[in-house]
Amino acid sequence: MVNDEEELTQRARQALTRIRNHIVHTGRIPSVRQLSEAMGYRSSRTGMLIIEELVKVIQIPAKKKRS
Repeated sequence: MVNDEEELTQRARQALTRIRNHIVHTGRIPSVRQLSEAMGYRSSRTGMLIIEELVKVIQIPAKKKRS
């Protein structure tokens, strides 16, 4: 696990901040679409790419897909 956020890109740090803020204000984790919109992206795919980066760098467990 990464102790400092130096390895994260600026975009990933911004996403992490927005995720934390969303949790604090709503008590829930934002959806990929909500994260993308909050960061000013039209495509939810961009939000997914950022989340994948966070999972890889910070080594947080990814949520398993429903089958």
